[in-house]
Amino acid sequence: MNFRFLVLIPLCAFLSCSNPGKKAEDDRRNIHLAQFFYEQGVPSKSVAHAKKIKSDSPHYATAQEWISRASEEAR
Repeated sequence: MNFRFLVLIPLCAFLSCSNPGKKAEDDRRNIHLAQFFYEQGVPSKSVAHAKKIKSDSPHYATAQEWISRASEEAR
């Protein structure tokens, strides 16, 4: 019985990591961090967090905006 339980743990972990809701939450968090680091004067970290957002995300346009702002700030 314990063996079956141990086999299910990696499967559950994989399913929880591939959850679309979790991806949306990660994108929202990365947008927030991009804005935070931009406002703190650390444009490199702002760009790093904004680049984590992929083109299929609804937050992609906002991420591109933070990338352009932070890139201008770094110059």
